[in-house]
Formats: sequence, structure tokens, C-alpha cells
Amino acid sequence: MTRKKLLSLIVCASLVLVVEGGLNDVTSSLLGGIDNGILAAFADFTGDKNADLLVITNNGTSVLLVAGQKEGKYFRQTLIENDDAETKDTRITSVMPSDFDGDGHTDTLITRQSHQNPDAVIVDIYWGTDTGYRVQGRYRLPQMLRDQPSLLDYDGDMVTDIFGEISSGMRRVWRGKKGHRNFTMEKFPGKPMAPFKFPSCNAFIDLNNDLIPDMMVTVEDKATGNEHIRFEYWINKDGNFVKNSTDISLPTNGIKQVGQSAFIDINGDGLIDHLLPVCLDKDCNQSQIYVHSQQASEGEWSWSLMMESIPADEAGQTWGFALPKTKISTEPRIPITLRLGDFNLDGYPDILAVLRTENKGKVQQKAFILNNVACTTRACSKIRRTFQAEWHTPALSNVQNVDVAAFFDIYENGILDIFLHNSGPKGGLHAFYHTFNGDAYFVKVTVVNGLCLDDCPGKEQPQGTNVVGPTINYMIYDSEGNLLKGVEGQLSQSTHFALQMPYTVFGLGQTPNYVESLGVGISSPKKEKRTKTWKSIIPNSQIIIIPYPIDVPGSWVSKLFISPLHDKQVLYTGATLIGTCGFVAGIVGILHWREKREDKIEKLQEAQKFHFDAM
Repeated sequence: MTRKKLLSLIVCASLVLVVEGGLNDVTSSLLGGIDNGILAAFADFTGDKNADLLVITNNGTSVLLVAGQKEGKYFRQTLIENDDAETKDTRITSVMPSDFDGDGHTDTLITRQSHQNPDAVIVDIYWGTDTGYRVQGRYRLPQMLRDQPSLLDYDGDMVTDIFGEISSGMRRVWRGKKGHRNFTMEKFPGKPMAPFKFPSCNAFIDLNNDLIPDMMVTVEDKATGNEHIRFEYWINKDGNFVKNSTDISLPTNGIKQVGQSAFIDINGDGLIDHLLPVCLDKDCNQSQIYVHSQQASEGEWSWSLMMESIPADEAGQTWGFALPKTKISTEPRIPITLRLGDFNLDGYPDILAVLRTENKGKVQQKAFILNNVACTTRACSKIRRTFQAEWHTPALSNVQNVDVAAFFDIYENGILDIFLHNSGPKGGLHAFYHTFNGDAYFVKVTVVNGLCLDDCPGKEQPQGTNVVGPTINYMIYDSEGNLLKGVEGQLSQSTHFALQMPYTVFGLGQTPNYVESLGVGISSPKKEKRTKTWKSIIPNSQIIIIPYPIDVPGSWVSKLFISPLHDKQVLYTGATLIGTCGFVAGIVGILHWREKREDKIEKLQEAQKFHFDAM
């Protein structure tokens, strides 16, 4: 074997093999068992840069804080209870954490429904403290609401406001203000309009590609049913929300069930898309996903069919979206919801959905990952992507009667893991850690409210709380020189167990290059846009954006954290690199030794040949 061939063999042997990851059940080691609670929201409640869980427990009478830790079991403590005369006859139906008074601590909005008046929604806000593990005081909105309110930053002061319908059907905004633990109610602009769809589904999201969050409101003419559900787009123009002249109708006729809208860049064109799950029959056996998208070349919005149906599984069973429970229950009714995240880090967001099937009277309801894959049929050719159910995920398939499924980064390593909640005798909260070993990269971004920087109260400098509505986009060139793009909103939806992560994770695929640009925009009350772009971001990093001062984007601060060394994948990579280098060094040493030996033999032969000729 020649030296060149041997070196080629060494190079081939040193290539890293891509090992497919999986999901490991870490419920007992992480949570210790939460049997009677339903996951309601995520937030960094304790201010330690680890996202926490908020769980509704004890049949809707208390809220449990499950505080995230870098390692080991999550810490648990009861945060809120129905323990006084005003709350004892009510049931908690949703939890929405945010900063409503601008003090940099996470407050908690709770919606309750009374047993005597189940059609009215009570809104209570519990104020956060610097201890992180408790709340202090409660403020109750004087008005009853028709449904759960939405969170937004209506006036651009980075203090969260509340948007909802009062019992008379009129739209109202409750504005929070820094340093004040109360709200100022005002009318929403415009003439009286159609009532909100029930369950309510609104969004605080960029709709015109300027990084500034706009509003989407879903309305319904209840006298005519699903056929007259419409979507209002309200664009932020110089700080004022202006309604588009034409509402968006449903994508097709014959729709019998309509799920919750979702918003993300689904096809990598750098523009936000509006996803809508629908069913063509009342039992949702015929489930579809439509996308209302803005074509970059045309600039006009239009509906496209992205998923024509959910194909039958390998056993021939037909699956469809799981509908809300119709029986009276102490657990909330959860609508059809698409929870989005780039599970395989290929640059295209996937879906975690709860699907249902019935065969010979036996009902199964499980969580499945719908992979975002390239379109190969004419039906989805316009959007160029479609979804394909992943039937081979044993960890998820083993959990029956699933109500809620959500993505989450358990160990803050940029890899999306999964939480499930299921009902029944073996029900509870389940955690699955994603052991992703694929050759792919990511960037994780968190935008906080930036109400202080060097003058923050307390001994330690807080990062602020996760703010609603910021838009984040990125651009990167792959190894072949192609420009890849993506955009996403942070905490754009809050009602009916939206369970959006308090950060954004962009998969970069197999592209180890620097991220060319990372742009961030926040709510802007004036003509000047509050946006900033950072250049040359290291992949596999986590970035905290502090927009302070909020009116001076040039002074905004970014804090970058590389994946920590205690991450097992980093250790495995390091061990592999050291082993490979050692292997190569050993082979080079052997080759060097053999070459020296051959040189020595050759010199001896030359010496002998000279001596023979001399004779």
C-alpha cells in the first residue's frame, strides 16, 4: 500500500458518523411525577436564565411553579391557590406570564371561570417579586370578559398590555405602565365589529415584513357558523394599528372545524406565514393545513394547501386532528393547535400535533411530529413544502390520551425536547429529552423587555423578562453559497394553551458558517422603527437581546453564550476529536518510523554496494 493511499484511508476513517437521535423519557428524574396537573405556560419566572413551567393543578384550583435547572430535578413550589372568598368557587382556565408593571419581574395573569357564571371570564394579575418563587398581591380587572384575553405591547413601552372583549361584545385594551400596578382601559380603534371567534385566537405578529409586530384578530358571525370565520389584519403604521380594508376569508368552502392559527416562516423565504388547521368533516377524519402566505416576488397574500391530508399509518389507520372534549370536565377544553419548532434543526419548522383515530370503537389519541419536508405533489407546489407524519417515535407512541404536546428546551442546549400531558388513570405530565446527534447547527435568541441595564434594582443585574411580540430574522450562506433565511415572532400568541416557548430556536441545517445577519424588531409607537441587525453570529450559540434604551436601537446590547461545556454532546464531540487526532497521530508515527527504517536499510544497501564495487 502506497503512502498516499494509506493517508486517504486515514481521512476516510476520521469522518464523523451522523447518528440518529431519539427521545428519552426523563419524567421521573426531571419532574418526579406530576399526576394531576396540566402544562399551561413557559416563562423564566425566577430570572436565572432557565425557562420554567407553570402547571394548573388540583382540578384547576392552583398553579404550580416548576423551576427549570441546568442539571438535576426541577424545583417545585405552589405559586397561586384559590384560597379566599373571591376565588374558592372558581376554576383556573389559563396562565399567561409576563411583565405587566415594568419592574423586570415576571407577573402572572390568571383567567378564572365561576361555577355560577361559566360564560364570563375573570382576569386576575399576580405581581412578581425579586425572590422569584412567590407572588405578592393581586389585581382584578373590573370588567368580565367573554373569553380569554390576548397579550400585546399596544403602546410600545415594553410593558405588557391586555386585549379582549368585555361582556357587551366591545373590544377593549387595558394598558399597563411602568411603576403602576393597575391598568388604564380604553376603546380599541374602529367601529363596532364582529365578535371574536370562540375559542379566541388572536396574534401579535409581524404581517408586513418590517420586523414590527402587527395584529391578527379572528372573528366569527356565530349566526352562520364556520363558513363566516374571518381574519382581520391590523398593520402598525407609525404607532397606530390600521385595519386592512378587506378581511381574510377561510381558504375553501365545506370546512366543518377550524383550529387555532399559527405564525412562522414555514418555507424559508424570510416572510411570516399564517398556518391554519382545518377539518372537512365534523369528526376531523379529513384534516388539512392551509397556509396564507405572502409571495416575495408578488407581494400579495393568498391561501395555499400545504398538507392535503394525513396519510394512513403503517397499520392502515386514518388519523386526524384531536377535537376539544365535549363532556363536562374540570380540565380545560383545548382547541386544535399546531405547536411549531425546528425539531431536526434543518432550517424548516416542524409541527407537534395531537392526533386521534378510532377503530372498531377503540379511540387512540397521541402526539406526533409532523416533519416539514419538500413538496413532491402538485397540491403543495406553490408553497414548496408539506408535512409528513413521523410514525416511528416509540417514546411518544407509548403515551395514550394526550391532551397537550409542546416543544421545550429542557437543558438549555438549543435542542428542542418535548412535554406531554395526558388524561386518564395513568395521566400526568411527561418529559422527553431529545438526544440529537445529527450534524446540524442552531442559533437560539431571547429578547427581553430592556427596561433597565446598569441601573436595575437588586444586587444582580437582571436580564429582564421575556417580552411579547418581538420579531427575529436571520440570514446565512450555506456551503454552496446559497442564501438561507428565516423569521419568527416571540410569544405572539397567549390564549388557550398556546404554549409558545419564551425564546426562538433557528435550525441552520448542516451549515457551520457564521450567521450573516440577525435582525430584531420590537413594537414601535412612532414613525421611527425600533430595529437592529447584528453581523457575524457564531452558530450553536444562545443570544440574549436587551433593547435598552428602547428608543435607541444603536445602543441595544446582545449577550452571546456558546453551548456550555457540560453539554454531553460537546464532551462526545471533544472525545471524538481527541480520539481521531490520537489515531491519526499514531498512524503518522508508525509511517514515520517505517520511513526511517526503510531509509536506514536503503543506506546500508548503498554502503554495501559501494564496498563491493571498490573491490
